[in-house]
Amino acid sequence: VGLIEVDYSDIAGCSSSTALNIEVQNYEIPFWQTTTTELCDSTQATYELGTSYDGYEWIVEGGTIVSGGTAADQSITVLWGDSSAVLTANVSMANGCSGSLSEDVELFNPPTAILEMGADTVCASEQNVPYVLTAGYDSYNIVVLGGTLNQDAVDPNNFTIDWSDLASGQISAEISNAQGCLQQMVWDVVINPAPEF
Repeated sequence: VGLIEVDYSDIAGCSSSTALNIEVQNYEIPFWQTTTTELCDSTQATYELGTSYDGYEWIVEGGTIVSGGTAADQSITVLWGDSSAVLTANVSMANGCSGSLSEDVELFNPPTAILEMGADTVCASEQNVPYVLTAGYDSYNIVVLGGTLNQDAVDPNNFTIDWSDLASGQISAEISNAQGCLQQMVWDVVINPAPEF
């Protein structure tokens, strides 16, 4: 309980006072119990407020609500898109107190890679066909179907492939960036049969 008291007087010397009792309602400033502010794009995350309130209004910019996020929910799960994103929680209590909390979410694009040199059409059992995986990633793993991978010990993204005599082959690379975002890149290769004599 608070009190405002005012003493006053006029030019004739008359004076008086008045007081107003102030009832201070209980209120806790909203804070995040669970939050994620940096994500790969097209990823979902759950956000939870650290205190329970009587009412909620969730506002999602740049994403879609997956679960929660109603007027009665203390938490929300959002599937984020691929651009700037903001999550806002407006909270209210039965005593009339209210508050707001916002979170900027940074979304990272997945890495990309380009496969250079080599060929997407080869002859059966063709050996040492050169390829280079370039651009836009921090780590990677290359898998070859229909052939044998030979990676350079010094520069592993330069590699050759010994192709088999199957009808087709495939080069796949799982690449990731510094934020841990993954991308699966796939290149198909046609293996032409060797001529028969």
